[in-house]
Amino acid sequence: SKLIKVIATLGGYVHTGIEIKEDVGGLRGLFATENIPSATRLVTIPWSLIITGSNPCDCIKRLRHEITLNSSSDSIYAPYLNVIRHVEAPPYTWPHDARRLLENLPPYDFARHSQWFYQECLNYAEHDRTSDFALALYVSRSIGSPDHGFSMLPYIDLANHHSTPNIRIAYDDQGVTMLTISDLQSGDQIYTSYGFGTAELFRDYGFVEPLPQYWRISPDIAFQVLADNTTIVWDTTIPSSRQAFLDATADIRKELLIEEDTDDGVVNGVPAIINFFNKIGHRQRRDHRLHKNSPPEVTKAQQYRDNLSHAIRLAMASLPLSPLTRDVTIEL
Repeated sequence: SKLIKVIATLGGYVHTGIEIKEDVGGLRGLFATENIPSATRLVTIPWSLIITGSNPCDCIKRLRHEITLNSSSDSIYAPYLNVIRHVEAPPYTWPHDARRLLENLPPYDFARHSQWFYQECLNYAEHDRTSDFALALYVSRSIGSPDHGFSMLPYIDLANHHSTPNIRIAYDDQGVTMLTISDLQSGDQIYTSYGFGTAELFRDYGFVEPLPQYWRISPDIAFQVLADNTTIVWDTTIPSSRQAFLDATADIRKELLIEEDTDDGVVNGVPAIINFFNKIGHRQRRDHRLHKNSPPEVTKAQQYRDNLSHAIRLAMASLPLSPLTRDVTIEL
């Protein structure tokens, strides 16, 4: 309510038929409390309440400044910063045990944001815990456009991601507005789109997006897992065989699978390279036991591994068998 009062005081607007609350999974988001037709204005945030900058480093510097002021409640952004203080942190900030589970997995550059910050923003902000917190908020909450760059948009940035959003964001001289692009029913969650790519979204925001999912395993291998969670649609040239696919995903197999070497390459009558994927379920259950009492970030990292493993298995099963594995059955 304090945030809404500040928005209204500065000339902004929040529709009375939406609210902030947690979904069934405990994730905070925006929800409709009444039926709202398409093309309805939901929120307008005036430019005076938007934290932005001439470049990303400058925006983070401003955000850090407001966080420092917020400790003494001298910032007009205090209600906003108090709302987003407990947002989901991106994986690069997670404990070591969680980050270890993501090593050697796509998109491979989980540390890109902190590396960029340390290399590019040395002259813009001190490297302390407040700067680290400002960077984490910027990575996880900022919203961008081609013409306006990335900014911190109070209230609007509480909308969660879905590959099929039901709102759009518009910019004008008065500020930034969120409008519906489809009818909302009371109880519907309000979704925007954070971008494209399941692995990339997980790297930046720390969640596994709901189906459908888009996986880019390598520059030459990309596919969608459709909403039925069984159908694969290839976005790149389809590998010629399962063997070709497995060869191209060797690094991921080393991380996700327990390899069993035999003299003839066969385990219980099944070629070892295929048997690796049949063993994924056993490895996943073992990993869950290992991390039963670990921090929640470990569970999220394991969920990502599970989804990636399932996607790879589906992709492999969709491909023709090579001559040497013609009679092999894949367990799904």
